[in-house]
Amino acid sequence: MTSPGFAGCAVRERVTAPVDSGRQAGARLSGALGPLLLDVLELASRAPSAYNAQPWLVLIHHPQRWSLTLAPDRRLPAVDPADRGAVLGIGAFLENLCLAGAALGYRIEPTGYGDHVDDTTLVSLRLERSGSKGTTKAIALRCTTRTPYARAPIASRDIRDLCEGLDHLLWIPGDSSMARDVREIVAGAAGSQLGRDEALAELVGWLRRSRDGGAMGHDGLVPEDLQLGGIAGWMARHVADPEKFTSAPFRRMLAGRAARLASACGGWLVVASPDASIRSVVEAGRRLERVLLRARALGLGIHPMSQPLQEPGWRQDLERAARLDAFPRMLLRVGYTRRWPAKAAPRLPPDVFTHVAF
Repeated sequence: MTSPGFAGCAVRERVTAPVDSGRQAGARLSGALGPLLLDVLELASRAPSAYNAQPWLVLIHHPQRWSLTLAPDRRLPAVDPADRGAVLGIGAFLENLCLAGAALGYRIEPTGYGDHVDDTTLVSLRLERSGSKGTTKAIALRCTTRTPYARAPIASRDIRDLCEGLDHLLWIPGDSSMARDVREIVAGAAGSQLGRDEALAELVGWLRRSRDGGAMGHDGLVPEDLQLGGIAGWMARHVADPEKFTSAPFRRMLAGRAARLASACGGWLVVASPDASIRSVVEAGRRLERVLLRARALGLGIHPMSQPLQEPGWRQDLERAARLDAFPRMLLRVGYTRRWPAKAAPRLPPDVFTHVAF
């Protein structure tokens, strides 16, 4: 089958998101919400997003009535023109928001969903005070490790614990013929993506040579986040000319690395949705985050490698290889690992992605 993204979404010019700025915004947000809800927002922002672009925007209509939408200037038109990944990110953010709220004494529940990615409200939320329930430890520890994983098969009990209670997930064992096909498809799609000038330029636009403060220090990716070593890591840290990153040798280096990583894992996990509605994709993002929050305690690294879903023509190959009967939204490389980044990539402070609208 052919899985659509969101119909009618074209590449758009980036515009500035409607947010306040500076100390005035921080003071207004703190006064409107108080310290506990600020903590909830900070924890929610630790959700994953492609290139650490952090595409969520929170609108506070009332202390107990919020909504989520996409920040127009944090979308990725070259690799995510239909905003599939961005809406998944909204879902992961929502999952963190609900879990952190519960742990800090707030019940946060969705009350409605938009119909289209360009709607000013994608998810409507209601907040109520409640007793504290749960912990935020898993949210604080979650991070993506992009190193090679052990090729050892994943124990059935770990697969069960990773996926328990979650639907629309497909596990592909690493020693299966299906996994071999997936590896080849991922390597091919990664090479295709790196061959597109606009896709590579978008990646380079989110690369940061260092965390030097300001907004540029709290989004995007530095070499440490990408866990780039050798010549590629040196270039990312020291080369000032972005055009160097579009050179043929650098493209070949990144394509080779993607192929090696695809071959170094214990299996693949596909996160799917039953249809292409906003609600279904947001819920897929919530399931994705639940999987990611469970993984570290199981000693499992998880690395999104969704290039087949981003590159024209490769999605159909993945669907055929994996015999999917649902809409694939994320492809995850999974394997045992003992190597974790020292810390997760920084996140924007709540006053940057939150707008008080009352």
